[in-house]
Amino acid sequence: MPAALTREEALAAFDAARREHQAFLAAIPRERMTEPGATGPWSVKDVIAHLAAWRGRTLARLEAAAAGQPEPPPPWPPELTETATDEPINTWFYEQHRADPLDSVLAAWEASFDRLRAAVIALPDQALLDPAYFPWLEGTALIEALPGGFLGHFREEHEPTLRAWLAAGGGA
Repeated sequence: MPAALTREEALAAFDAARREHQAFLAAIPRERMTEPGATGPWSVKDVIAHLAAWRGRTLARLEAAAAGQPEPPPPWPPELTETATDEPINTWFYEQHRADPLDSVLAAWEASFDRLRAAVIALPDQALLDPAYFPWLEGTALIEALPGGFLGHFREEHEPTLRAWLAAGGGA
């Protein structure tokens, strides 16, 4: 992503990524969203809850930065640590949200896009443009991460699996 990208251009690209993701989810028959086995034992709902939980971590960091507050601790228990696979944290998130109703999971996911957009608008230019501002972005400026809508993990890891699962079962 070129450094010359403006906040408005990044937000427009973010909005486009959101619409693309919404269209993908809308193409999944509602009755299949809670069907286990979409990706391993997880349903589509479980994948969205997983993504929303991780997005919640990102939102807490961005909202704290926008408010001039220190980075908050992660929501998971302190004995769990981020690893290459994050499997213990993913399992913890799954356990926290597996009984959540589909409508609640989808509403939380949709709201996370609005919160992310609002947080980006509230951040100073330095937070958007400086690749070292958020160490957890590992050298990527926030303005470069935003156009993908923070959906890279979904697109790389979950979407191909979900598309294959849907194709095998006659879904979207």
